[in-house]
Amino acid sequence: YMVLDRIHPGGYTISIYIDPDTYLMYKMKQDSLDEMMTEIVEETVMSDYKEVEGVMTAHVLTILRDGVEFAMLTVTDVEYNSGLEDSFFKKEE
Repeated sequence: YMVLDRIHPGGYTISIYIDPDTYLMYKMKQDSLDEMMTEIVEETVMSDYKEVEGVMTAHVLTILRDGVEFAMLTVTDVEYNSGLEDSFFKKEE
């Protein structure tokens, strides 16, 4: 996989893994805190990509905490550009 690392000002890193054959995101990995404020490694693995309005979109997200499956999310419906006003995205000054 190709790996992109984003180092945030607080010092923690988010790693994004890209499949070199499809250029689709395979997973994101980061140090995080669980509900008890214990440091963990959290990974979100994207799968079941389907084309939606010309965009390849992951329909299954599997969340791992310290390598153990914590949750699995299944996307059942995706809509892009669903009528949000441009003003919704403007930064307040």
